[in-house]
Amino acid sequence: KIEGIIQTDAAINPGNSGGPLLDSEGKVIGINTAIIGSAGSVGIGFAVPSNTALRILPDLLEYGYVRRPWLGIEPIPTVYLRRIGLDVPEGLLIARVVKGASADQAGLQGASRTVKVGRYQVPWGGDIITHINEIPVTTMEDLAQQIETRNSGDKITISYIRNDRALSVTVELFLRPRS
Repeated sequence: KIEGIIQTDAAINPGNSGGPLLDSEGKVIGINTAIIGSAGSVGIGFAVPSNTALRILPDLLEYGYVRRPWLGIEPIPTVYLRRIGLDVPEGLLIARVVKGASADQAGLQGASRTVKVGRYQVPWGGDIITHINEIPVTTMEDLAQQIETRNSGDKITISYIRNDRALSVTVELFLRPRS
């Protein structure tokens, strides 16, 4: 699933990726990126919004890639755990924390074991993130929106549940490693 992309029915010919997507007043609103369809320029086109392009342009020019902060976690939306019958709060269960990453330095904990629920092996015992800066976080898209729009060195407040206790911690975001 691609989030934050513009869908258009404007013709995007093969080889035209990178060209501007214009609104009805001729203003650039995006950069044409891809088309999904059976042949040629017929199909559904996708464009990166111009505000996204402007936000990442300095990194592309200076480093050749987009530098993004990250928490360093492998989360699982608890909605999936609820669907198989587990009684857990809404949020993101931390299945694993990457050693040395932002979440690790802040003391967030990943799953300590797995439990069998029906035919599923489920990570269990990790913290459940419920909010970032008081904004509910229940999906991977919510998490991405709260993290990827920030800079390395920014501090965020993560509200989470550990052993049925509501807690919060300030986390300094580090850059995602390239590898």
